[in-house]
Amino acid sequence: MIRSRSQMPDPTPSLAAAQAAFDNGRYEACLQMIRHLQSLGIVDEAQAVLAQTAYMRLGELHKALGQANLLRRIAPSPERDIETRRLLGRIIETDPSWLPNLDHIPRENGKEDGDGGPTILHVLKESLPYVETGFTMRSRMTLHAQLLAGFVPEVITSVGFPRTKGIERFPETEVVDGVRHHRIDDPTYEDPRSLPGDVYISLSAELAAPIADRLQPGLIQAGTGYRGYDTALVGLALAQDWMSPSSTRYADSRKRLGRPHPPAASAASTTADGSSRRTGACTPPTR
Repeated sequence: MIRSRSQMPDPTPSLAAAQAAFDNGRYEACLQMIRHLQSLGIVDEAQAVLAQTAYMRLGELHKALGQANLLRRIAPSPERDIETRRLLGRIIETDPSWLPNLDHIPRENGKEDGDGGPTILHVLKESLPYVETGFTMRSRMTLHAQLLAGFVPEVITSVGFPRTKGIERFPETEVVDGVRHHRIDDPTYEDPRSLPGDVYISLSAELAAPIADRLQPGLIQAGTGYRGYDTALVGLALAQDWMSPSSTRYADSRKRLGRPHPPAASAASTTADGSSRRTGACTPPTR
């Protein structure tokens, strides 16, 4: 039974001690104090918020979700519901066994006529000409190098781009420096990046799947996403669907995320929240 402050001694001194432990980076000590209070049935909003934040700092997402659900009971609000669903989405997307399910997406048969070279499909968060950053310039150089080597690079950018950058009118497909760029979007969402992680990644893969069907790429290459690994999961979902090899490139190797596809070798990596996944390449295509 949860008792209110009016029924119990004021727990503020203990909460202050827990906050001091948190501020000093002693998250386990902070949580031990809070768990003791909660075991006595002494629960309030500030305490649960502190516990949730401490669990997040430790990478204990499931326990943080427990505190989020507690907050929904003692201090319900639409904002709490949204925050809790986003946290659940983060747990789902960092589960090593999870990828977007594309089985329900209508498929297109037949590869479109290409320019003769092997197709490499790039999954990028942003691109020129709408954003000029180190990332987009490096991507441009990679695409140009592949063109010179005789490949046919194609680009799919993130859901809503460049609308999320304030560009309201843009073509679905455009050629930038000799490379076709495909823009995917769902105007239902003002900014798709605000969706729970699993929903955002699933939406991205669903919108990209018909394009991948038409291109039937020999390789799918993912760049760093907004959260590091989100584009990799989209690429892996498309690669698994087509059994194409996949490649992930990141400016920061600490953000690598993926899963193994035997018999290719794979290497373990760790996400920012401490969860472990693996990255690797698919077996060669059989279609």
